Formats: sequence, C-alpha cells, structure tokens
Amino acid sequence: MFHAALSGLFASCEGVEYVASRHHKAASVLADLRSGALTARLGACCDAAALTARLRSTRLRCGDATAAPLHFTHVYMYDKVFSDATSAALAVQLNRSRYRVLVSYRPHASWQALGLRGTQEVGHLVMRTTGGQNFRVYFLANTRDWTPQAGKARKARK
Repeated sequence: MFHAALSGLFASCEGVEYVASRHHKAASVLADLRSGALTARLGACCDAAALTARLRSTRLRCGDATAAPLHFTHVYMYDKVFSDATSAALAVQLNRSRYRVLVSYRPHASWQALGLRGTQEVGHLVMRTTGGQNFRVYFLANTRDWTPQAGKARKARK
C-alpha cells in the first residue's frame, strides 16, 4: 500500500489490517514517512517533500475487511496467508463492491471456487520478496461494470 501511495498514481490509499500489532507497525512507518525522516535519507534521487506530500491522503485502518463492502478502486491483498473461509468471506464483500482491479496471490480459478463473480484474469507476474522468495501475483479485473461501449470509447481515444 505504501508503494502505491508513494507512486503518486492514486488520489488516496487506504490500508486495512486485521491484526492490531501489524496495524500499529504500519502506523509507525506511516508516521516516519510523513515526518520526512525516512524520505530525507533518499538524498538527491528523490524529492523528499513530494514523497511526503503524497502520503497526506494515505489512511490506515485496523479492522475486518470481511465485514463490509470495500470502497476502493484497486485492491491488493497478501492473501497467501488467508484461510479459504476468510477468502470466501472476502469474495462476498468483493461481489458487493465496485472495485476495478484485484491483485491477489490466489489464481482466478481459486477465487471463482470461493464464490467471486464477474472477474477476468488480465495478467500475472512473479514478485520477489526481500527474503528471496518468488510468488506469482494475479491481476483480476472486475467485469461487472464493464460494457463493450466503455471499451470501444477507450480504444477510440487512443
């Protein structure tokens, strides 16, 4: 979520963490980033003030993402650690949500088996963790609000 916020590509970013200790750790990192302490270490390669400004619209919430619809356009989840029951509960909320893109470590077929509807896999890539592990991540598009006219309109603008 911090990478997305710092990219400057999104108007706002929100992180939802269920485990309180992880939420507090993320909040501490956000406070450090906002203070400029960490971005100042980047030196001449980056505009520290611009990076700090991008974090103003970043929010963190400690809560249960399975409890209500998600009000985000892009959803990234490190769901490798989620049980099938948790993922099925998330599928219910995703089906009620108007997100555009879901980035997940579960394959599309797995999400479909758990009840997620109206999606199409549009790509995947291998991500490498700082610990040296490789994981495949899948990009799923929400096709429920997609219409052929919207697709044609986008193509016509190019």
